[in-house]
Amino acid sequence: SIESQVPVVYLDMETPEKFLHDVQLVGKILGQEDRARELLAYYDAVLGNITVRVSGLSEDEKPYALFIYYRGEGSYNVPPTHWMQSTMLKMAGARTYEVAGTGWSEISVEQIIALNPDVVFITAYHGMDPVAAAEAFKNNTAFSMLKAVVNNRVYPVPSDGEPWDMPTPKWVMCTLY
Repeated sequence: SIESQVPVVYLDMETPEKFLHDVQLVGKILGQEDRARELLAYYDAVLGNITVRVSGLSEDEKPYALFIYYRGEGSYNVPPTHWMQSTMLKMAGARTYEVAGTGWSEISVEQIIALNPDVVFITAYHGMDPVAAAEAFKNNTAFSMLKAVVNNRVYPVPSDGEPWDMPTPKWVMCTLY
């Protein structure tokens, strides 16, 4: 079989720790260990800066943040607690909601209203515009009393053709954002 003839490497970049491990692994495989160390030093510096900036916050000072994947037509999904999107929120000084599962879970309008987050980050995939998705969320009259909407704290996740919240090298920029 081809599997016995071709080396296979699995990259699981769904947490910062796994991502950093995988950068080192790819550097070794490609014979670019020095470049991998440079990248790891960069990530370490950026993440260290974030940690310093939020380290003085008490739990009460941390806003409740909700990361939402807008699928269009009023369909909303949230990532599980252990995924990169939730981890980025925690690293950036937010409190998050516990979400079980192994992938994006659908969340109803009523559930979002019951959570009443202080901050909402909206991501969109498959060519959807995250700015338009965030506007659609804010303009949904059902959300008009949400703290995040009232205080104008609904943010589109940046995308330059690839959303920054994906487990790619851009996740660190999303954490800064």
